[in-house]
Amino acid sequence: MARGWLGLRTAWAVCGVTLALLVALEAAYRIQSGVRKGVASATRPTVPHPYASQPWWPAYQAELQASFATQWEPYVYWRRQPHVGRYVNVDSAGHRRTAQGVARGGTVRRVFFFGGSTMWGTGARDEMTIPSQVAARLAERGVRDVAITNLGETGYVFTQSLLELALELRRGSRPDVVVFLDGLDDVASAVLDGGAGLPQNEANRVDEYRLGRVLVSDNDLRALGMLGLATAARSHLLRRLAALASSAAVSGPPADTLGRDVVDTYASTADLVEALARRYGFCAFYFWQPALHTSLKPLTPYEQALRAGIAADPFQQRLRAVYLAAASAIDSRMAAVAPGRFFNLTRVFDDDTATVFLDDISHTTEQANGKLAATTLGPLLDGLLDARRGRSGQRCPPGQSPRTP
Repeated sequence: MARGWLGLRTAWAVCGVTLALLVALEAAYRIQSGVRKGVASATRPTVPHPYASQPWWPAYQAELQASFATQWEPYVYWRRQPHVGRYVNVDSAGHRRTAQGVARGGTVRRVFFFGGSTMWGTGARDEMTIPSQVAARLAERGVRDVAITNLGETGYVFTQSLLELALELRRGSRPDVVVFLDGLDDVASAVLDGGAGLPQNEANRVDEYRLGRVLVSDNDLRALGMLGLATAARSHLLRRLAALASSAAVSGPPADTLGRDVVDTYASTADLVEALARRYGFCAFYFWQPALHTSLKPLTPYEQALRAGIAADPFQQRLRAVYLAAASAIDSRMAAVAPGRFFNLTRVFDDDTATVFLDDISHTTEQANGKLAATTLGPLLDGLLDARRGRSGQRCPPGQSPRTP
């Protein structure tokens, strides 16, 4: 009996020492990693952020970070929680505030904007997001009977936007025009998941589901083991060792093949939007967003630094190759789905000498958002004019070319 207790004490001691050693190694790795990053940051030539001199920028950054708190949203996975701030506001439905002044009384025409974080407005104050700047341009033209809703959300792919639209229709909302701005999130998702048609980081959702199923099971040992694995997954050291053990190259289908798959998925999703448009009487316009990865614009020093980071990252290089393949194939595919209502904006900033892109995932400056807003305006006005004439028997009009807003 005494020998058994001695063995148990020894086992616990070994476990304790092992755990202490792992904690010490993890702490040492994090410290040296922080020191290395600090040294690299101090010695690397820095280019000021485009907003570095703006007095509102520090407060905006804090508000943006706070706004990233999300909550579970059925069918689409996540939506932001309500947030109140000076520059970033999210309402109770999880929608970013759109600055607009809709005239009281009379009939109101409704426009829904969908997309990922660029449409949501990462890098822009409430009044400088794309939907807000569209509202401002409509007001300049005396159009004050249009209510705009920004349904964009960080990380959303086109299918999630489709589901958001379907849910809005189910709730009884009846838009006159819907606008989609997509591209980079759909390509990034395909690169991350190794195939088109899934939300971003779908493997994480699978792991979260498995973890939840184990934790609510009656097997305590499995639950404890899963918690141990989840804790280990937080280790920076183990993540680094796993990265070193795996291939440095990003695997998956050839870029051309994956790009075509992205286009096919996008077009099939647009087909479903068109079916809803015919059933519910709205007009849909589709915009393929510009990206730093493929832009031919004269790069500013800030954008040159971002492009250098892209060139040094295997994932970003893979993303660039797939994005190029998709952008070159999507026009002909969408011409059959939404003739005259799909616009490829890959080259829209090619002549712009100012800084357009804020980061390596192609969020755009407030000034660039203004150009994107102007780009959507012509097609949007066509759709609104069609709605004013009455939907019965009307064909959704082809939009005007957005090349020169």
